[in-house]
Amino acid sequence: MTDTTTRLPLVVLCGSNRESQAVAAMSLALELPQPVVVRHEIELEVGFIRRVVSDGTGVVEDVRVPVEHACLTCALRYEIVPTMVRLAEEAGGRWSSAVLDLPDSAEVVPVVRALRHMVVRGRPAGRYVDVRSVLAAVTGETLVGDVFGDDLVRERGGPEYDDRTVGGVICDQLEYADIVLCTDEALPDDAAALLGELCRPGVQVTAEPGDLAAARLLAVRDHDAADAAVELTGRVPGGERPNGEIVDVTRDPDGGMWTLAVDTWRPFHPRRLLDRIEDIGGHGVRSRGCFWLPTRPLALNAWDGAGGALAIGTSGLWQEREPRTRILITGLGDGRDAVARAVEDVLMSEAELARGLARWAGRDDDFDAWLGSYSEVA
Repeated sequence: MTDTTTRLPLVVLCGSNRESQAVAAMSLALELPQPVVVRHEIELEVGFIRRVVSDGTGVVEDVRVPVEHACLTCALRYEIVPTMVRLAEEAGGRWSSAVLDLPDSAEVVPVVRALRHMVVRGRPAGRYVDVRSVLAAVTGETLVGDVFGDDLVRERGGPEYDDRTVGGVICDQLEYADIVLCTDEALPDDAAALLGELCRPGVQVTAEPGDLAAARLLAVRDHDAADAAVELTGRVPGGERPNGEIVDVTRDPDGGMWTLAVDTWRPFHPRRLLDRIEDIGGHGVRSRGCFWLPTRPLALNAWDGAGGALAIGTSGLWQEREPRTRILITGLGDGRDAVARAVEDVLMSEAELARGLARWAGRDDDFDAWLGSYSEVA
């Protein structure tokens, strides 16, 4: 049985465009030592997930697995994780590394977490496979339009029920990736500026497949830190805020992109948030983080917007943590000041808060449709 000293090193490949992922997958197969490549395709019209396994000798497996779970992400996890565990056990001297080529627009975070923690035959999958890096393949020429546009996945050939925005899918992948490969011949300046704002510090961004050195692809990484980076309260940089609670954290001020960090103990005013929510997280920006309301001070509320679509919901309770409003907002052009003004207007003032939160208890804030009833989180 495979143990922690002989785990199969794994590179997870994701993207929103099959052509870009195919280019990246070929580059990985050429660079990595003795790789096995596992590709999954969704065939929902016939109710199957197609699994194609190949290596240097050709196609090893080409099978169709029935979709037995209503949630496609869950169905993928329950197909992918046992498959990767089995291949790790069969690796022997045949394979020294592996590439998992996810279906385009797949949610990468749940899959990677399952590959590390999901229990297979009584042991965590991470005892068999070792996720070394997550590589996101993007098309630089269309990246800015895809992120800030309002196209839906189903409008790009995805399942009819998939109402996620293409921009939201790409942002989720980029914000978790260790390496980003632009499959154009060159990386456009606006795409480079956007990647600089969205990707975590230290992430390799390249438009040259030849830059994908095996040593970098298979470097041991701390994916617990990557998980923390996408957690709601961990996305906004910490530290002192000498210049206020809404500050510019743009990495490249001359790149055309901008990022505002909102980090404050103050909650949003419910009525003003309803009135101005589109001014903060509407079309043309990427926004992500968490917030709280005086009507439900125990609830940690998620904020996730891209491509003109904004999702909010209750993610849990603050418990021992002090409630905070922490949101990163990335945009293009001259809208930064207008967004900052909208945020400041929606945040409750210190004078309002000085009157105490007790007067908000039991008040209807009109957010039940998104956050659930207050009694559910009290």
